[in-house]
Amino acid sequence: MKNMKMKKLILLMLVLVGFSCRKETIPADMLVTASFNQKNWEAKSFASALPHGRIGFSFNVSKGGTLKESLGMSSLPMNVGSYDSTFFQTDSLFRAVYAILGADGDAILDYYHLDKSVGTNFFSIDKLSSTTNKVEGRFDLTFFIDTSGINRDPNLPDIIHFTDGKYKVQYK
Repeated sequence: MKNMKMKKLILLMLVLVGFSCRKETIPADMLVTASFNQKNWEAKSFASALPHGRIGFSFNVSKGGTLKESLGMSSLPMNVGSYDSTFFQTDSLFRAVYAILGADGDAILDYYHLDKSVGTNFFSIDKLSSTTNKVEGRFDLTFFIDTSGINRDPNLPDIIHFTDGKYKVQYK
């Protein structure tokens, strides 16, 4: 039950942030780049300051003005530092998901969970300014597909890798 509430909360966060992601051109100060299963990947970044000194990120891909993919991390400590598999396994507030969206961007077609056992996973906050509210960092993350979905696309990979990820964003 608690897991379902968390999924709904994360979905709501992804959908709400996604509605502000309608433009195809991504400004340099909001650009996220990574290798996604060994292919170039670009997204638009959003971040929000959260209670208790935490920050949440959403990296969104739109096509034709419609949100199609969203990589979200919620409740990382708002500090310069690198967060790895040990952190991901032990911090009860942290969540990370990757979603493939359909229709007009408000329906999750497939859903991936962070594989917290992968030792090379990390998400770093390399620069953080409280005067400009800008944050920059890097990430390498591995996810596995949630097989409980009834509309699951059988052509999607079971495991996905984001490597050499870099992001810039101004948080609100």
